[in-house]
Amino acid sequence: MRLNLHPYSIEVIEKPGSLPPRRREVLLRSVVRIAQDAFGKTTRETMERRVLPADEILVVRKGRRIIGYSLNRYFNLPTGRMLYLSGSAVEKQHEGKGLYGALRPLSILLACRDNRFSHIATRTQNPIIYASLAKLGLHPIEGRKVPKEISTAAIHLAAEISPGKAFDSASLVIKQAFRGSASVASPKHHDERFNTFVSTRINEAQGDALLQVGMLDRRKARVLFLTAADKISKKTAIDAQKLVERLTVVGKSAFDS
Repeated sequence: MRLNLHPYSIEVIEKPGSLPPRRREVLLRSVVRIAQDAFGKTTRETMERRVLPADEILVVRKGRRIIGYSLNRYFNLPTGRMLYLSGSAVEKQHEGKGLYGALRPLSILLACRDNRFSHIATRTQNPIIYASLAKLGLHPIEGRKVPKEISTAAIHLAAEISPGKAFDSASLVIKQAFRGSASVASPKHHDERFNTFVSTRINEAQGDALLQVGMLDRRKARVLFLTAADKISKKTAIDAQKLVERLTVVGKSAFDS
C-alpha cells in the first residue's frame, strides 16, 4: 500500500525482516542513517533489533529517497491485542512538515482493519511524542488517574518490551528502559507544559521512559490523520480521504465501532 502526500509518499511494508536480502539491506541502511540523523548515536545493531522483528514499517520517501520511518509491533496480551509504536524518525530537514502527525494515526487506522485490536502504546522520553499521543488519549495524562484497565495492560506490555526492568504502574514509568538518553540533544515541545510533565516524571539521564498506553480511538485517529495530511499538502487531501475510505471497506466497522 502506498499513499501520496505531495511531495512525500508513505509505503506500508509488512514483516520487513522477511524482505529479500538486497531490499532488506537497503531499508536497514536507510533507517540507520535516519536514526543517526535524528538521535545522533544509534548503531546498526540497535536498529536491526527494532526493524527485523517489526510487524510493519511505514516508509516515508521524498522522490526515491527514504527520509523517514515508523515501526509497529503487535502484541497479544491477556488484556487484548496491542498496537505498539516501537520507533519513528524523520530526517531533521523534514521535521515540522506534519509527517509525525500523519504516521501515528495512520498506524492506528491500519491496525483497525483487524477489529481484535483494543490498545495502543509507545515508550518514550520525548515530550513532542508524548504530546502527540496524549491527544489520542494515551495515559499518563496530567491530573488524571491511570484507569485500572490501562495500568494492567501496561504491566503486561512492560514485561514484554523491557523484561527485568522496574515498572511503576501508577506513573507508567519504566526505570532504565534505555542506556541513558535516547538522543544526544533532548527535543523540546513548544508548549512548556509537556516538557515539564515529562521531565518531572522520568530521569532521562538514567534511561527512564514513559510507557504511554490507551484505548484505540478510531474516530480521533481518522480526524488527526486527515488534518495532518492537509497540513503536508492540500493537493493530496483527497487522496488521504480516499485511503480512509479504503481502510473502512477493508475493516467494515473499523471506524464506527
